[in-house]
Amino acid sequence: MDPSLIIFLILTSLVIVITLIILFIISLDSDLTLYFAEKFGKSISGLKGKVVWITGASSGIGESLTYLLAKNGCKLIISATTKDRLDNVRLNCISEGVPEKDILALVFDMKDFKVHSEMVEKAIKTFGRIDVLVNNAGRSQRASFNEIDVSVDEELYKINTLGPVNLTRLVLKHWEQTDSAGAIAVVTSVAGKLGAPFSASYTASKHALHVQLNREFWKMLILDKLVKLLDGNIQRK
Repeated sequence: MDPSLIIFLILTSLVIVITLIILFIISLDSDLTLYFAEKFGKSISGLKGKVVWITGASSGIGESLTYLLAKNGCKLIISATTKDRLDNVRLNCISEGVPEKDILALVFDMKDFKVHSEMVEKAIKTFGRIDVLVNNAGRSQRASFNEIDVSVDEELYKINTLGPVNLTRLVLKHWEQTDSAGAIAVVTSVAGKLGAPFSASYTASKHALHVQLNREFWKMLILDKLVKLLDGNIQRK
């Protein structure tokens, strides 16, 4: 066979393989780490009996995760800003067999840092501990860079970055004081790593969260595990 034809076939095959890999990655709703963790990681049933706090639990990822954890026997703390929607999630869990004593709904705004301590105290008073904190609450944004008002930047940083960071610190302090440990899960975003058009404020706030947690948590021996969940193209209501 002509050597030039062999080279052509090899290059063509490589292009096809690379194209298929790129299309596969684009089709994912997460990064590759999370995808393989879902396929080959530990079963979620191992969380049975654990006290899990999910912020932003009234819709989207948080609501879906709440139902999944409820089915697997977790004790739940769910929080969000909208009382009616959060109550609806709580009632849905109870109707599926979750005992009322095993689910606590906390209504508060992640931007209101002053109430964070009170919410942590309520959670601990109810269950005696917090095993897992899922920092899921967040807000997206779409606009051209020069059309974004600084108030939008401020709000997104408070919701997407400072809120989760402050709540995480309070939970870590609880673990330190009680000589216990747990896991922190953080819903960041692929946009926080790669960027996204017309989402400057959102991208920056998620990148800031990602970087801050990376830089700080590696030295905290109290933490059993830091899990970063990088969501991708997820459809929300």
